[in-house]
Amino acid sequence: MTSALDAKVGDFVASNRTFMVSLITKKLLTQSKERGRAPHALLSQLEKRIAKELSHPGRLCGNGLARYENHLKVIRLDAPVDRPIPSDLA
Repeated sequence: MTSALDAKVGDFVASNRTFMVSLITKKLLTQSKERGRAPHALLSQLEKRIAKELSHPGRLCGNGLARYENHLKVIRLDAPVDRPIPSDLA
């Protein structure tokens, strides 16, 4: 059974992962245009490669807020190392 928060985090990470792939691809295409290369021929190859490089978070598991860290790490929104999740919330 999936809680509403689990579903929200899952959807949030998936949509942001897609956005990151698109953003990185557009940045690379802009750089490609500036260097005089044919950008549109590379578009699908770039998207596939970038999506492959970004890890997929998998299923939520565990207890507390720590269970969301692996998902949020994919889109670089996990808790910073110097400010971990408080133990009463983990």
